[in-house]
This record gives sequence, C-alpha cells and structure tokens, in this order.
Amino acid sequence: MSALPADTEHEKHGVAALSVLMFLFMFVLAVFPGLKAVEGLTWGASVDFHRDASFVRAVVEGHYGEDPTYLGGSLWYTPMVGWLEALVVWISGLSVDQVLVQMGAYTNLLAPIAFFIMAWYFFGPVRAVVCSAVFLFFIIQQEPGWAVPTYSPRLIPVSFCQWFLYIELILIDRAFRTTRIGPSILAGAGAGISFLAHAAPALISVLIIFLFTMREVVAAVRRKEPSTGWPRFRASMAAGAAFILCSLPLTWIVVGQYGMKVVNRSYFLYNYYGLTLREAEVFFYHNVALINLVALAGLWLVFRRKVADTTGRREMGRWLVLMWFAIATVLMVYSYVVAVLDMNYGVQLPGILPPFHFYFYAKAALIVCAGLAIWECFVWVLKRVRPMLVGVEPSARLKPVVIVFALVAIASTLNYPSYATRRDVFAVRNRNLAFMERTNDGEACVRINAMLPWDAVILCDVELSIWPLLPSARKVVATTRTMGNPYLDQKDRDRDRDLLLLGMQAPRADTGPLLDAYSTTHLLVRPGDLASMPEATRWFPNEVFRDEEYVLLKR
Repeated sequence: MSALPADTEHEKHGVAALSVLMFLFMFVLAVFPGLKAVEGLTWGASVDFHRDASFVRAVVEGHYGEDPTYLGGSLWYTPMVGWLEALVVWISGLSVDQVLVQMGAYTNLLAPIAFFIMAWYFFGPVRAVVCSAVFLFFIIQQEPGWAVPTYSPRLIPVSFCQWFLYIELILIDRAFRTTRIGPSILAGAGAGISFLAHAAPALISVLIIFLFTMREVVAAVRRKEPSTGWPRFRASMAAGAAFILCSLPLTWIVVGQYGMKVVNRSYFLYNYYGLTLREAEVFFYHNVALINLVALAGLWLVFRRKVADTTGRREMGRWLVLMWFAIATVLMVYSYVVAVLDMNYGVQLPGILPPFHFYFYAKAALIVCAGLAIWECFVWVLKRVRPMLVGVEPSARLKPVVIVFALVAIASTLNYPSYATRRDVFAVRNRNLAFMERTNDGEACVRINAMLPWDAVILCDVELSIWPLLPSARKVVATTRTMGNPYLDQKDRDRDRDLLLLGMQAPRADTGPLLDAYSTTHLLVRPGDLASMPEATRWFPNEVFRDEEYVLLKR
C-alpha cells in the first residue's frame, strides 16, 4: 500500500503523465524540421560525411579493421556509428551516402529521449521537461549542431553519441548505490561501448567513476576503516575490466598495433571558431547569450544547494552534474591549450580531442543547470504570489505544473520559427542540395568506387583527395591532415605527394621510386590540369574515365 494519501498519489501520477505528454509535444515539434532537412537528400556536403562514408564502405566491402584512406593502415576511428550505418545499408539496400545524410534525423532522436530520461531519473519529471525544453529549443541558436548538445538531423558522431553519456550517468548512479560487482560491471561496459562510439563521453564517464571511487576510498581511510573502502575499489576495478573488454574492437588496434603513439597531431588541433578569441565578436555572440547566463546562475545554485530527498537521486544528480561540468571544462581548456601551444609555439603536449568536443559536453551540463534555474525561479515567484505554498513541493502539485508547462509551451512556440529555420536545418539543407547538383549526385565518387579495386592508390592534390576521393574508400597518397590517420606520419606523405605532382610537370629522378613506394596505381586530375602535366601520360598512360570535372588515369 502506498504511504502517500490517495489524493497526493493521484496528483503524482497526473504530474508524471502530464510530463510525458509535454515532452512528446516538444519532441514532435523538434522532429518536423529535422525530417524536412533531410527529405530527398542523397549526398551530404560535409567532410565528416565523406570521412564516415569511407569507413562505412570499408565495412560493407568486407575490410573492417583497415584504414580506407591509406594503404597498409589500420582502423583508427571510433567504429560504432559506421557499424550502424553499414547495418542500415545492408538491411535497406540504400546507398551508403543516402543513409549517411538521412539517417541522422532518426537516430539522433535518441539524444533528447535519453536526456529527458536522465533528467527525470535524477531531478523528477517536471524539472526534466524544463531542462528538455532548453535542450531542444533554446541552447542551439545559430551554432552548428555538432558544437551544441541538442537534436540535430545530421549524423555527426558527436551529435549522435551524446546519448551514451546521459544513460551512462544513470548506470554510474546505480553502480555507486551498492558495492555489488554487477552494477559496476554494467557501468564499465557502458563506458566501453561509449568509447566505440565517441571518445569524449567515454573519457568523461571513466573520470567520473574514478573520482567517485577515490572519494569513497579516501573517506574510508579518513575514518580509519580502510577495509571498508575495499569493496568499492574492487567493484570499480571490475568496471575497469568491463570497459577494457567492451572497447577491444578499437583498442586492440590503436593500442596493440599503434601503441597509441600519435604522429599526425592535426586531428586534435582543430579549434571551433566559437571558442577562439581571435574572432572576439563571434565568441561573444555565441557565448554571452541569455540562456548561457541563466545556465551559469543554475550552476551556482547546483553548487550551493544540497538536496534532501528520500531516494538520494537528486543529491547524487547534483554531484554528477558538477563533476560532469568540471571534467568537461578542464578537458576543454587543456585541449585548447594543447592546440594553441602546438600551433603557435611548437610545444607538443599530449593531445586528446579537439576542444569543441568537451565544450559540447560542458554545455550539456549547463543545459541541466539552466533548466533547474528556470524551475527555481518559477517556484520563487509562485511562493511569493501564493504564500500558502511555502513548505510545499510545487512539482508534486498539478496546478503549478500546469502553469509552468503552459509557460514552457508558449515560450517554445514563440521561439519555434527561429528554431525551425536555424542554420543547422535550413542552411545545411541548402548546402547539401547545392552539393548534389554541383557533383551530379556524386557521379565521380560512385564511379571511382565501382571501377577501382580496394587497394588502388590514387595520386591527386589535397582538394581532390577530399572530394571525390575520400568517400569512395579508395586509397590516396596523402589527404588533408585533419582527415588522415593520426598514427601514420603525414608530413612525409604531404612532401611526397607534392614531389610526385611536380614529377607530372617535369622529369624527376625520384618520381618512379616514390610511385612504387606508395604502390600508386592511378592519377586523378582536373581536365585543365593535364596541359601543365606533360609527364602524366608517361607514368599513367591509360585513361579510365573522364567527365567535365575530372580525369582518372591508370599506370
């Protein structure tokens, strides 16, 4: 029998049902622009799509574990998104590129669902609705979806994989409520699976587990009862073992074959323009915004206010949000410093990921803080208008909940025209349509993939290595640094590619040996470039195909 009075229990269920309906209302509003953004698309203009297409084609063509860009290289990129895309290609029969450009509108719906579940689990249904409104409609503004945690119709790994962290936080809470091995193994496995999807949420999860473990072990030592810390330490060690086991499809290669030795550092030196002070106006436009100021106020409230509830979830949620934000912020600042020191002063500190990946997750924590701040502001006003509610929890009463949900619905509806035509939807769709028209639906890429064997190696300039070559999953002498394998030397490849292209313009003694060193089989150029490459037909005498934009020659 419930310990609550019947009317209170009835209201509790009513609040829960109303919260679900309110979330579904916002969810449906968010879906429509996303579906419209990908309608009819068959190709994506983003270089991230080109890179992902190469790894998907590696799986589809039976070459998992191999680098689709550099001959002899091995897998270096987190594979889970590629697995999912390859599975959809296999089931649906659609082309790789159509799946990539349309699938995100559906798979990325997991992000708001997981965020809502996480917020409900820790802070209750009403606060979860308010936080979800911020997540869906108010945090994105005009920033790209891959830089801000929200629902985005593009299947960029950082946008899709955020949901792993939200579910992992629940698993961590379950693990630290007991010293039994099972829940900790589940939390460790969740972090390991997250690592296969994206390194950032996995790293944040692992550090949270580590810090919580150290907190409990140190507390046991301070109590002069070190033996009481052993069960927690043992459970966390089991979590670590589960993490290692579940991450093996990637770590077996990057640790076992490459030894985690990064040679090409360009991958983690990219700085998102919204984070750099070189363009102060852009930085302030994206970061000094009302919702961010509300979020900082919420962060202060979360830091200052301990929460007492019968389940302990809200207090645990408070600590998790603080740790989540602190870890993401520290990693973001560190990664930013790594990039600045490397690019400006030649100082090479160990790198992790581009700073914006951690900026993304710091903002996700701030979204929770913003939602909590908005709710607390509503409660503060409500209790001054209705003093009889002092000492009552408004989130357990239907009338206050109906009022706050009505305000959220009005605010979301008023903001909706801007949201539905935001850059992440409107501008990106137009760019994809223009790309499809300009490339004749990727004809050159499709023909290169169809006509050339898996181990073909093409010589071309940097621009052509990105398009049409990169998504074709056919090898290249050298691509752009940010798309190259971080565990293989890029400087030598860049130099040798430039020497080989010079060798197409005039005789050079090193052309033949360099072509053989890279097992080069083809040359890809623009038709107008051949006039300045008299040596090209000497080394590549056979024409494979030609159109208005490209000529492919074969040795």
